[in-house]
Amino acid sequence: LKLLLALMIISSFAELVSLSAVFPFLQVLINPNNIWKNQFIQNIAFSIGITTPQELLFPITIGFVITALFAGLVRLMTLYFNSQLAARIGSDLSCEAYENTLYQSYGFHINSKSSSLIATFNTDVGSVINGVINPLLVLISSALIFSGLVITLIIINYKIAIGSALLITTIYSIAFKISKLPLQSL
Repeated sequence: LKLLLALMIISSFAELVSLSAVFPFLQVLINPNNIWKNQFIQNIAFSIGITTPQELLFPITIGFVITALFAGLVRLMTLYFNSQLAARIGSDLSCEAYENTLYQSYGFHINSKSSSLIATFNTDVGSVINGVINPLLVLISSALIFSGLVITLIIINYKIAIGSALLITTIYSIAFKISKLPLQSL
């Protein structure tokens, strides 16, 4: 569980780095001279043998690709460990249910069908895993990533971040109210 939480936090930071790498990448694509005006960028560029703004395209593209791949890999690892934890919890629940059934009275076992009990265990435990535990783990992971992205967007440009948040919230609210009307008529 600690490993999964650490991986969720690392995934959040990897997404932040990936998002942060988009801006220099787009800037070097659109107008490399703007990014070249930054003295820090020039110092780094000169130290690795880059002498013109156009030569920045390749290393910044490679940096962007590496950060995006790393963020994707960490996200996949997080999903894998989410699934592993959910499966282990499901296994524990199944064992507990089976053990509780074994300790029932002899009369209980005579009057019940073992195949229906096993089918019920499989169905119920599967429902709990797929309907509660797995979505909860994905929600926690997504909430950490979302929080990190929102904080990063606020740091980069709080006016655009707040405006975008209000616009998205308004659109979702309208969509929710529109979709709620047909559901109420059912």
